[in-house]
Amino acid sequence: MLKSILTLTPDELDFAVAKAERLFYMRDSDGQVFEFGDSGKVTAKAPPPSGRMFPYIPTRDWRQAGPIIERLGISLQKIEHSWIADIGRETMATGASPLEAAMRARVMAAFGREIDLSE
Repeated sequence: MLKSILTLTPDELDFAVAKAERLFYMRDSDGQVFEFGDSGKVTAKAPPPSGRMFPYIPTRDWRQAGPIIERLGISLQKIEHSWIADIGRETMATGASPLEAAMRARVMAAFGREIDLSE
């Protein structure tokens, strides 16, 4: 079932960002392994020796969202009580926080205005 990216909850948006970043069943360049639970929450496991698990929440963590924002050149602007993010003036999204707006734009750039989270 398709869902508007503008109505995704933070957890759904984090899941959609992981999908857009193609993190499923992959080890990233730093050796982290990403796991996707039945609840739709995404966790990352750090490489040895720590092997520490932590949530993948780019809508709330600048350390996770920052590299995406920089790589895609996402610009952010605050207008009254909302944030607007855009990627090359081609993809624009709003959010209650800068990270929410930026990650909505990231997902929209990958999938359009709607996404099927069941895939």
